[in-house]
Amino acid sequence: MVLQESKKYLIDTNILIYAVNENSAYHEKALDLLQNIAVKSYNACISTQNILEFQRVLTHKSFENVLPQENIDEIVKIWLDYFEVIFEDKTVWLEYQKLTKRIKPSGNKIFDLWLSATMKANGVDVIITVNTKDFKNIKGIKAINPFL
Repeated sequence: MVLQESKKYLIDTNILIYAVNENSAYHEKALDLLQNIAVKSYNACISTQNILEFQRVLTHKSFENVLPQENIDEIVKIWLDYFEVIFEDKTVWLEYQKLTKRIKPSGNKIFDLWLSATMKANGVDVIITVNTKDFKNIKGIKAINPFL
């Protein structure tokens, strides 16, 4: 995967989880990807939603290697040194409303649409994710899978 310096990228939660989950088949690739983005200072970001999703997965009892909150805090602190954090505001709500007029989300799809609205409101048009299908119908958002 070749990143362009002129683009702003959002790193999706699945990439962040793979980077810390040593049991994942994607672990090494995800870790290398994040290190490459950080070292080369690409314009990459994460959202507050990504941080919360990351915490939710890694602290859930169904996760094979549950992490204590202190470890999660340390990991997020490192990310904050390398990645911009984008936030939700009223502009995100307005973007979300525009998207829901065309796409009628339900269940977990609501969160993908909310993340897309957050990206749009913050000038991010590319998401690095394994789940590219979750973003294929969202105009103005390009989803790329770094492992293909």
